[in-house]
Amino acid sequence: KYLIRTRFMYGNYDSLGKAPEFDLYLGVNLWDSVKIDNETMIVTKEIIHTLRSDYVHVCLVDKNRGTPFLSVLELRLLKSDTYETQDSIMLFKRWDLGGLGNLPVRYKDDVFDRIWIPLRFPKYTIFNASLTIDSNNNNGFQPARFVMNTATSPEDSSQDIILYWEPQDPTWKFYVYMHFAEVVELPSNETREFSIFLNEKSINMTAFSPRYLYTDTLYVQNPVSGPKLQFMLRRTAKSTLPPIINAIETYRVNEFLQSTTDQQDVDAIMRIKSKYGVK
Repeated sequence: KYLIRTRFMYGNYDSLGKAPEFDLYLGVNLWDSVKIDNETMIVTKEIIHTLRSDYVHVCLVDKNRGTPFLSVLELRLLKSDTYETQDSIMLFKRWDLGGLGNLPVRYKDDVFDRIWIPLRFPKYTIFNASLTIDSNNNNGFQPARFVMNTATSPEDSSQDIILYWEPQDPTWKFYVYMHFAEVVELPSNETREFSIFLNEKSINMTAFSPRYLYTDTLYVQNPVSGPKLQFMLRRTAKSTLPPIINAIETYRVNEFLQSTTDQQDVDAIMRIKSKYGVK
């Protein structure tokens, strides 16, 4: 299982002043389309994909809208027991919630070189751990420790944490992974416990309490879809403290239609190259 990442920056390398638009294929299947708005814009496409053979083809397909190009291609091996899905999943958003800096976090802070983008909310408190989170790497996802060292929570202790988005296409399916760690040791008379809801329906069977200095990852077992996806973290009646969250990852399902292997893959790719004039 690999995280495969491509990045594109036009930079007017051909002096034409017109950024191209083209398709990105993984083997014989469409991964995504690449559209670049200006010379300095960086476009990143990332997918988690389980290989069916010992190689993979990443192809750029000409759409007669400029010559395709590639700036960066990266492959990162992941643990087989993480991101367990039936289909390949494309990165939608990966947020470091409450991150103290303004720069993305990646390798060496993240052993799998995932790129975490900092995001802070107004009227939220940021907590920062003074000790190391997950010193024994107990969590298989191993989100970056620098990311997990901070958590965010509403200033108003009665307020829920609400995270939502409205997909461009309501039929798109998403997997969501939320990472939690209690970064401050709570007094004996304080309790932090909350439930997680998706569009007002509970998705965790029991109330959840983040563990001090340990990462827990909660995720949806099956992909979710709809015109609006709203995750709500709500404190329970026994909790004296509001919910917290450290980081979240969202991925869109790519249901590859073909699953050819070996020489079939090679033949199909060569046909695509011939048809579209890929160089």
